[in-house]
Amino acid sequence: MGDLQIGGPFASRAASPERDRAAKPHASIVLVALHRGAAPGSEKEVGRGGLVAAALGRRCFYGQSAGEPSIVESRLPQFRCAGRLLLGKRRATAPASRRVPPHPPQRVIKTQVSSTGKEGVVAKILLIQGANLTFLGRREPQIYGSTTPAELDGILQRHARDHGYQLEIFYTNIEGEAINRIYRATDEAFDGLVMNPAGFTYAGFALKDCIKGTALPYVEVHISNITKRNIHCVLSDIAEGMITGFGMHSYILGLDAMLEILRKRTG
Repeated sequence: MGDLQIGGPFASRAASPERDRAAKPHASIVLVALHRGAAPGSEKEVGRGGLVAAALGRRCFYGQSAGEPSIVESRLPQFRCAGRLLLGKRRATAPASRRVPPHPPQRVIKTQVSSTGKEGVVAKILLIQGANLTFLGRREPQIYGSTTPAELDGILQRHARDHGYQLEIFYTNIEGEAINRIYRATDEAFDGLVMNPAGFTYAGFALKDCIKGTALPYVEVHISNITKRNIHCVLSDIAEGMITGFGMHSYILGLDAMLEILRKRTG
């Protein structure tokens, strides 16, 4: 950083050899402020000692020696100042490379083209895991496999990241909790519901009425082939479609089906 060379009435003060010899390493305070009326290129002494303001546009830079009175808003009501402490030799101001630009850079908000096919629009999907699925990997592995809930969640969240959508997975053994979560999902602007009813398959009539009332597109998934097992799900007739019998891959197929439904609905 080079010293600021200031012309006019302050040139002798900035370039004084006596002051340079007396200068010792110390803490300097550099204040960057907004001057509410300074003309571009104007120079103005403010306060006492070596405090000099060089107005650049509407931005001013201040340098102040150690031992001189600090400048606060009560002394300079026409400035709004923010300061930072620099260790080293005194400098009249920050170099041009460190100065605050006249117009701060605009915040850049990244958008993405999601699986819905529209830039900046990311689908939000709720996956509900019904009764008994908290025991995956241990309950009847000959039917439901050995994959644990944590392992399955990792697979599905990776699918969501790879395909650019948001996925929330909600486990519950209580039908009322599933109903409450679906109602909240409509208030939270979720776009679709994928669910493995599991234990709610046999008598989830209240859950069925809830899904009908919210009008969320619903895709039903089952790990095993429930038709082959002679099981009828009371929720199936309100689903957009049903994936059954593909093990843990049923969830991937169900999520892909929901993304396709959302693409068609958003055009």
